Amino acid sequence: MNRNRQALSVAVRPVVAASALLAALASGGVRADVSEPDNSANTSGNTLLLHGAPPALRDLAGVNDIDFFTVDAVPGHSYEVRTMNSRWYGAIVTLSRRNSSDTPLQFGAGYAMASERAADGSLGSFSLGALANLRWIEDAANRTVYIRYEHGASVTNFSAALTQYEIEFVETTLYCPRYNNTGTQVSVLIIQRTNAPDSSGSNTCSAVASFFDESAAATGQTGNLSFSSNGMSVVQVANVPGVAGTRGSARIAHTCGYGGIQAKLVALEPATGFSFDTQCNSRQR
Repeated sequence: MNRNRQALSVAVRPVVAASALLAALASGGVRADVSEPDNSANTSGNTLLLHGAPPALRDLAGVNDIDFFTVDAVPGHSYEVRTMNSRWYGAIVTLSRRNSSDTPLQFGAGYAMASERAADGSLGSFSLGALANLRWIEDAANRTVYIRYEHGASVTNFSAALTQYEIEFVETTLYCPRYNNTGTQVSVLIIQRTNAPDSSGSNTCSAVASFFDESAAATGQTGNLSFSSNGMSVVQVANVPGVAGTRGSARIAHTCGYGGIQAKLVALEPATGFSFDTQCNSRQR
């Protein structure tokens, strides 16, 4: 199958428990959006997605419904958007991130179901359900402004009950509070991928480490570091252009998803054999 497909084809669940659905409708467990400017890329009216906020509850009820969400992504930092749907419905759904002109910058990847995996955990064949993610490193040149989620069925009038979903936004950047390449100390950055591939196109992911001195001035940046399933990377920090002879902190942006990598900076003192470990952490949710 094509893992880079832009639209996620969703199968219809073969059996729907009608009594449970009617009970949910009666109790208010399934309802339409309470505040959603459907089909409008209007930043003043859209829901602002924030790191650590509870998932927003929305639906794709109607015909050709489009939901817009606003994000304020910081250049050089990394992010993930995830949609979750407890029901399957027969539609073509598309998750994308867009610039200020509503031009697509990236399309979402569908989570794998009924997958076949290799011994290292990498994905072979799989099917897709009504869940998707977007993982990216924000670019300063072409900023992300909107997240857009939509179904492309021009005939079917979908109900809120079948199309209700949650959408969640998290910052995935890792922060490392100390490196030291001054005096006799040298630092090594160790990065390990912790998650198995979980969606179309995720057999590999990438990371970029940026370094800042004690005055917060940028000193240097690695190139793209690529990680396959079970992958890891060791970076001699002094070999990163501009970083030799400096000390400060580091930031790791990546496309592996929240919790998808772990890292630490180790400052070594060759004369004594002492080492100083600094764990890199993502922001708490």
